[in-house]
Amino acid sequence: MKNSDSFSGGPPIGRGKGCGPRGERLERGVLRLLLLDSLREEPKHGYEIMKALETRARGQYSPSAGTIYPTLQLLEDEGAVRVNTEGDRRVFRLTEVGLAEVELNREKIAAFWGRFEAPPVPEPARREVGFLSDELEAFSRTIWGGLREEIERGDREAVRRIRLVLQRCHEEIRDALAHDDTAFEALVRD
Repeated sequence: MKNSDSFSGGPPIGRGKGCGPRGERLERGVLRLLLLDSLREEPKHGYEIMKALETRARGQYSPSAGTIYPTLQLLEDEGAVRVNTEGDRRVFRLTEVGLAEVELNREKIAAFWGRFEAPPVPEPARREVGFLSDELEAFSRTIWGGLREEIERGDREAVRRIRLVLQRCHEEIRDALAHDDTAFEALVRD
């Protein structure tokens, strides 16, 4: 394991948005620090913590409930957070033990958040990025929903056809990102 403030390699975890600016995994122990840090200002329930982290990371880091709640339980077991029930929600509060851990790791926490510092994205671009994210999710659902039956039947040819279509799509996207206007104009015309 690396002993640094950086992300380690590997497939992304979380809700499909990865855990770092480029979808990297979080280094071990960083999530607990982010959770503790998110409780410094005020107590929060789990969903508020998830949204606060996502907002602070400008949408580039979106932890899943499957990672947040077990870590919060561990922090409670260790005495770093205290839990009160308010209505039907469990509200987490930072304890002195948790605050001491935040203070001790202030640089590591700042290094993590420093990865997301960038000029604010203009509102029109933010809407386009949201639209793109929604389209990618719908695209994935279409593919897997359509292929599920073919995969169960063992129809290798159907899977191969979709793979080839995706490869062409990938190439066209790379061309568009490389600002290859001729490839993009041909794509738009078709």
